[in-house]
Amino acid sequence: MLESLITNKATEGKSGTRLVLIVALLAALKLTYTIVKEFVKILAKVIVYFGLYVPFGYFLFGVILVAVGAFDFEVVSVDSILFYVGLALCFGVSVCLFIHSYSNKPVYTIVAGSGAAIRAAVPPKRQRKRRVVREVKRPEREQGAGQPLFVYHSEVNPNLLIQEYDDHFDVYYDDHNSVQFLRREEKPGQGA
Repeated sequence: MLESLITNKATEGKSGTRLVLIVALLAALKLTYTIVKEFVKILAKVIVYFGLYVPFGYFLFGVILVAVGAFDFEVVSVDSILFYVGLALCFGVSVCLFIHSYSNKPVYTIVAGSGAAIRAAVPPKRQRKRRVVREVKRPEREQGAGQPLFVYHSEVNPNLLIQEYDDHFDVYYDDHNSVQFLRREEKPGQGA
């Protein structure tokens, strides 16, 4: 009986060690996969940013031609000269693509690698700002209508000056020399 307990304890110790080794191996594989995946992402971004996909694709085309036996790179011939001229042109296209990429997104934002740095380099979308432009003469209103909440120019037509109230909008034509009242529009769901 004592021998069976000793063998069971020994077997449990081996299976526990195996489990720990399997978990450690899986963790190492996951870490390796993550590192390789991030390296491939960074390499792909560098290739696209510098425009190196054009000469790389052209070079692969040349490798296929050699594999098929169309021509040999080591022998100087018209075909090999044309191939090298084409490869040089591809590197020229790559330089143009790099200049375009650099003008859109500078290198330091790519090197930083964080979303915050990239968002900081991209100008924010223009947000609609309502601000009081100036006081204008309004047509007679009911008593207690109150002051406008906002006065702003329309985004669609900058010549339209809009005064926003709780229940309606007053629309004016503003040519920056004079202001004329055009119409009053009820807010949706507010009209009688």
